[in-house]
Amino acid sequence: MKKIISMMLMFTAMALFVGCGSDDDGGSNGGGGGGGAYVGEWVFVKSYDENDFYVEVIKLNSNGTGTQTLYHLCEYEAVYEVGNFTYSVSDSQITIKTPKETFTGNYSMGTYDGSRFFAVTIKGKTTTYMEMTSEIRNEINAYHPVPGDVH
Repeated sequence: MKKIISMMLMFTAMALFVGCGSDDDGGSNGGGGGGGAYVGEWVFVKSYDENDFYVEVIKLNSNGTGTQTLYHLCEYEAVYEVGNFTYSVSDSQITIKTPKETFTGNYSMGTYDGSRFFAVTIKGKTTTYMEMTSEIRNEINAYHPVPGDVH
């Protein structure tokens, strides 16, 4: 888990330097999810200490739909939530619609040390997600099992 946390801090710092130029992955897709490089599973992990951490997994499907899975453990009390959303991408802008709200912001993608990351900035706050791999999934589930595993 410490490896994931240190990688997340590094990716967050790197996201501040990633541009939105023509060399970025993704691109315009006219309002659907499209087949952009952003399609897939992405994970964000924040750890406050050994007994207080937060995991967010987003899955972006090629049809413009997505799933957000949240897991927060605080002093041995766990909260687990799953929600669905739709999204659209145009150039470096992403719009996410949940049943209650619509968010629009910018996104960028990059690679650091062989791992891909996806950074989203909405209302001035940047969240950087690492691409979900089987190694990361196994580490999260082994460290703190989640109901039904993180997926």
